[in-house]
Amino acid sequence: MNPEEEKSKELKKLMVQLNEATDYHSKRKEELYEETKNSILSVTKEILKEEWERVKRLE
Repeated sequence: MNPEEEKSKELKKLMVQLNEATDYHSKRKEELYEETKNSILSVTKEILKEEWERVKRLE
């Protein structure tokens, strides 16, 4: 992760949110956990794709 890149910042924020969603047991927290988990997967895929493109361009 590059702390200067927006997607890395977003991923870090989502990871904190995921941690907060596991602190309490409630229906809304379960929904928040699932939403956050899916967002983390999406952002991670985007980051990995961008990094792979950089590698292919030998950057």
